[in-house]
Amino acid sequence: MDAVIYSKYLEGERGPVLDLPCGTGRFLRMLEAERERFLPVGADYSPSMMAVAQYTTRSPLVRCDGFRLPFQSHSFNIVLCSRLILHYHAPKSLLLEFHRVLNKGGVLVFDTLNHLSLRHILAPFFNVVRSVEGKQLWFASLDEVEALLEACGFQIRQRTSRYILPTRAYRFLPGLLIWLLAAVEPAWPENRRVLTYWKAQKV
Repeated sequence: MDAVIYSKYLEGERGPVLDLPCGTGRFLRMLEAERERFLPVGADYSPSMMAVAQYTTRSPLVRCDGFRLPFQSHSFNIVLCSRLILHYHAPKSLLLEFHRVLNKGGVLVFDTLNHLSLRHILAPFFNVVRSVEGKQLWFASLDEVEALLEACGFQIRQRTSRYILPTRAYRFLPGLLIWLLAAVEPAWPENRRVLTYWKAQKV
């Protein structure tokens, strides 16, 4: 589902793209499929992830810290940042670094966890299952993210909230139940859905 939403958000966009964290290259491969539109660069801090990505993608890869990007200002038209910002309780400096490397009018595409979601309620359970993950996750209100983006020099262009249950649970559910959840989801309050996907433009 991430790829579907990100593809929709990238409609009409083109030019150099920073995929951070690129992981094993899932979104790099999506971008490479449209070489006439995108010039992707992958970046990640994990050597093991990049070791896989170098065999599964053709894009340039850079190992770096997202808070200190080794790129000149105004280097990219797009920054694609999946499953990173939600790991930091104070992501302002990260957003400002993305703002720096984006061209004026460039877009940042990313996701956040909603603080009223079932995923947040179940956070203590996930803390036991994965000892450190839950302690680092940032659960934010939609208003909080909007204010942070504005403070960092971005304007919101699109916002989509998805999932009633924690995303990991969907891997184990039967197809019929997934279909029923998808049918109910539009009536579920936006701020109680688990993930929100954002598209914000540098101003």
